[in-house]
Amino acid sequence: MNALNASLTRLGVQTIDLYYVHFPFTLLSIETLMDLMAQAVETGKIRAVGVSNFNVKQMRRAATRLARYHIPLAANQVRYNLLHRQPEENGVLDACRELNVALVAYCPLEKGRLKSNTVPGAPPSSSPSSTGWKGKAPSKEEALQEILQTIAQQRGKSVGQVALNWLLRKDEHVIPIPGTTSERHALENADTLSWELSDDEFAAIDQASSPWKH
Repeated sequence: MNALNASLTRLGVQTIDLYYVHFPFTLLSIETLMDLMAQAVETGKIRAVGVSNFNVKQMRRAATRLARYHIPLAANQVRYNLLHRQPEENGVLDACRELNVALVAYCPLEKGRLKSNTVPGAPPSSSPSSTGWKGKAPSKEEALQEILQTIAQQRGKSVGQVALNWLLRKDEHVIPIPGTTSERHALENADTLSWELSDDEFAAIDQASSPWKH
């Protein structure tokens, strides 16, 4: 609770909309943590409770404890992107659907690996398939990058926008949170909400990235 009070003071606000327990590995049990979060909701210091990097069992324990106070678990923030699709395999995405919890996807562009420097709408550059791979077959990631680049060029979007759009189309519970270092990046990220991949485009990307499922 001291950390929450300090955050409120630093931000100069009386209430935080969504407050996270960032890791389940603390000296306190999940039940005790959720009791404290419920207390923060009841005193008006936070509006919604989130967790981060919780597995399915930990999510359920958190949601069950919060239910005692008639407070829903709002979000679970986990790493999720086209190169890291583990939330689909470990049950976290399914649990988010079942419990109606937002899956907040951090590192949605995998620290820049799913982002190109190509300006949206720029003329297409030479693709890996046209220039060759120095006699070698493209790697799985290179094949995915080629599909992303092709769709980006056809759409007049960036590779990053296409990768983010795939997450948005994957499930209504998924909310990607890309980082930004400039106004241009912020506007580019926001523009991702103004369009949608076609069924064929989504399927092509989904299939190309499937080797990264764990």
